[in-house]
Amino acid sequence: MTADPGQFDAIVSLAVIEHIADVTGFVKRLRSAVRPGGEVVTMTVNESSLLYRLARASRPIAPIAFNRLYSAHHLQHFTRRSLAALLQSHGLRLECAWTHNMPLAAIDIPAQGVAGGILRAGMGGVCAVGAITGSAYLQTVVARS
Repeated sequence: MTADPGQFDAIVSLAVIEHIADVTGFVKRLRSAVRPGGEVVTMTVNESSLLYRLARASRPIAPIAFNRLYSAHHLQHFTRRSLAALLQSHGLRLECAWTHNMPLAAIDIPAQGVAGGILRAGMGGVCAVGAITGSAYLQTVVARS
């Protein structure tokens, strides 16, 4: 990002921060690019979600979910608490935060046929329970500068 300081009223970062090696530098750039009183919206995976907990627990017998969540392209993993702390440590005030899922059809299931159907059904169940319990696998935070 090469924005001038205070250039934007709002900045939206969807599924980006987990792929950034230098999250401190990234958040500093977001903070500097938004005008005073502007909003920064950050959406990322939720490491304290039901999906992550199940993936860690099932790793020894069925590592597929663990391997996909903790693959090399996910450099960072944030809980609701750690994401909020990171944003607040750079002068952003939390306005609201929530957990949610993406539509099941948008989730990349790495299998076809019966195996894909079983994985889709399992993921549907995890999404439903996560939504009910407030531990869905995505999180969004709206913060103000």
